Amino acid sequence: MNEPLTPRPKKTSGSTVVLGLLAAIFLITTIVQWKKAKAANVLVTQTQSQVTQAKAETAQLQSQLNEAKASNTNLQKQLEEAKGGSTRLQSQVEEANTRLADLQKRVTETTAASTQLKSQLDQATAGSTQLQAQAEEAKNAAAQVQAQWDRAKASSAELQKQADDAKAQLADLQAKLQAAQSQIAELQAAKQTTTTKKKR
Repeated sequence: MNEPLTPRPKKTSGSTVVLGLLAAIFLITTIVQWKKAKAANVLVTQTQSQVTQAKAETAQLQSQLNEAKASNTNLQKQLEEAKGGSTRLQSQVEEANTRLADLQKRVTETTAASTQLKSQLDQATAGSTQLQAQAEEAKNAAAQVQAQWDRAKASSAELQKQADDAKAQLADLQAKLQAAQSQIAELQAAKQTTTTKKKR
């Protein structure tokens, strides 16, 4: 770059030296400008590439933004639906709690009624046991009465027989009594007749 374009003569004038220097300066300036231009072109190319890349990235980001907006809209819609569902679920939960409280109340009432029925059943069982014992006692008493009745019936039959025998004996005695009374009457009549005859 510092080499002159033309060989220096052994003897040059001052103007030639100045022209050479100017030419060298021009050449150097040209080369520097060319390098700067080349560097600028490279920078422009790089910048253009970066701009293109940035545009592509911007387009991609815009697409992602649009997708995010669409997703956000969808999520907003889902959120609204979820809020509506949550409200419905809250209402269902409150209704279920109300039903649960009602069922709990019914269970409590049923438990109290069951306890009362259990107490009544125990009392009835105790009363049934007592009645069973009384029934057994009555059965035993009935058996005793039946035995006594059977004995009384047997005794009655025996007494009836004795009464019949006594009636027969009484009838016989009455017949004998009548016969004796007839004999006495006859004897008295005969005695009176004999007395009357003696008085005559």
